[in-house]
Amino acid sequence: RRHLSRRYRLLLVMSPEPKSNKISNLIIPMASLSYASRREALIGRDTTASDLFDAELSKSDVSAHAAEIATALVGLSDGYKTLKVLKSLTPGRRAKALGLTADEYKLLDPRVDSDLSALSRRPVHNIAQFLLHTLLRFSGPLISTEILAVRLGVDIQKSGKAWITLLGKIPKKASYRGVFSESHTLWWMHLINGWWHSQRGAPVSLRMLTADERVGLLKKRFDLGRPKAIESSTKSPGARFWSVCERTGVAVDPPEGYAIIDDDQMRSWHDKRYLSRISALRNVLDTNFEPGEKDRLKKFGKARSK
Repeated sequence: RRHLSRRYRLLLVMSPEPKSNKISNLIIPMASLSYASRREALIGRDTTASDLFDAELSKSDVSAHAAEIATALVGLSDGYKTLKVLKSLTPGRRAKALGLTADEYKLLDPRVDSDLSALSRRPVHNIAQFLLHTLLRFSGPLISTEILAVRLGVDIQKSGKAWITLLGKIPKKASYRGVFSESHTLWWMHLINGWWHSQRGAPVSLRMLTADERVGLLKKRFDLGRPKAIESSTKSPGARFWSVCERTGVAVDPPEGYAIIDDDQMRSWHDKRYLSRISALRNVLDTNFEPGEKDRLKKFGKARSK
């Protein structure tokens, strides 16, 4: 808490600009600070209130994770400052806001540019919420480090230093360096694909290869030590792992996983979300699956019981 008081100067309440009572003029971050249990008791599964805030913090985490929380909040403040300097998301400023060069931006899914264009004249807080709650929140053009490892076929826990060495081989430009990057460690998938295809001996796309094949090619190209490939299991079978289970974080091969309904903040350019087989079985009653997925799960359950 002392760490927070020294480094963090943001308000944790909604506050309009001076001489204005309009929330549309809001140009500072808004963060919710409360106990998770109390928040759940008050609003339950309703996400309407959550969407008003740029960040939700739990009071129970402040003492143990003060440094991380302070960094995230300072990054939130810096992000708003950057957006205010940009003023509007004109074509040239969209790439700058995302930390991409003009050429890198041209390779981005055009649907992302279309959504950013629609925000070009919107207030700062609208742009910030799109970035925080949509672009940076879900796997799609940007992916987490955990999903990056899955798509390279690497088991992080079993690979140890080999994974750290591999991360050092990936160009820094492939990491997200745009607005709010201080609090979001993410990677541009289209730049990861470009890096992969630039390697000698990479014959096809990552998605077409098994985890063993991906790791085998990486070992031939780089001196990595002994990276371990993700292994198939009864909990999450498959070979071409590409996503992670929304409940447990284990690697998922999409045809062997079970797709769940998109979040309201997701766009058509986001990746589908999955539960692993074992997680789907355990959470079948409290999960909103895509149409047909429960039938698949029932068939598997019947076949297993025979």
